[in-house]
Amino acid sequence: MNNIKNPFAEIKKVPLYGDDLKSSAYSIQIKDELDYSKPWNEVGIVSKDYMLVNNQHITDMVESVIKQSDIDFAIDKTFFNGKQFIRSYKAVDEIDAEVKVGDNLGVGVMVNNSYDGTTSGRFSIFAYRLLCKNGMMSKKIFQSYRFKHTNKHENWAEELEKAGEILQHAKTNVKQFATTCSKLTTDAITINDIGKIRKNYLPKLSVSAFGQVIDQIYNDEYYKEDQIITSWDLLNACTHVLWHKEKQTVADYKNNDYVTTSLLNYSKEQLN
Repeated sequence: MNNIKNPFAEIKKVPLYGDDLKSSAYSIQIKDELDYSKPWNEVGIVSKDYMLVNNQHITDMVESVIKQSDIDFAIDKTFFNGKQFIRSYKAVDEIDAEVKVGDNLGVGVMVNNSYDGTTSGRFSIFAYRLLCKNGMMSKKIFQSYRFKHTNKHENWAEELEKAGEILQHAKTNVKQFATTCSKLTTDAITINDIGKIRKNYLPKLSVSAFGQVIDQIYNDEYYKEDQIITSWDLLNACTHVLWHKEKQTVADYKNNDYVTTSLLNYSKEQLN
């Protein structure tokens, strides 16, 4: 099943049966067009009311929504592991969302979907740094719209279009985020400060990931010897590691949300 790379492969919802018993659960199966001996692979077990929505359908709807916006978007990247689907889009044109001189943020939108019921569908705003194209996610900071995969929400397609209204506020959302981030650019930190931030704001980030973050701070192409490190540099190192991984996982996206939200909390609590 891990070999299925096509996020738009055929899927189906199949009722489960036992000995003389029809289960209330259903199997979600995805088709592997390259495996003729066993083309269908189970990716999850869901309830009867779970409304299966294929990735192509949700992608078509999202793209129809963003096309109605006054912002032009282009596809950035697509993630699919056979179960969870994430596609991000970046605004083509820049906006006035300057963190510091020469360091601007852009508007991005993201769509999430899953075949195994692990995540609800979500349409959300995120920011990205123009200098290095790091995506910065936060459900707490950026506006989003969540919908459920249940038959009680059969009209969620229409609701998703209504969710497109958040695009009207996307530029403002990112500009406000940039203003908050600007406080981080003046917050000079030492290795001891990084240790305190790690302990108090980033304790859930794995040792391996945090080690990569520290490496990234000093190996960044914009780093100059003996330059002062700021908490803005720390945030960018975190998101760079998590956004640009060659083989991303769902955990990388979750950790991106975690570090962005945590460091903005740090900004509000320590720098005001």
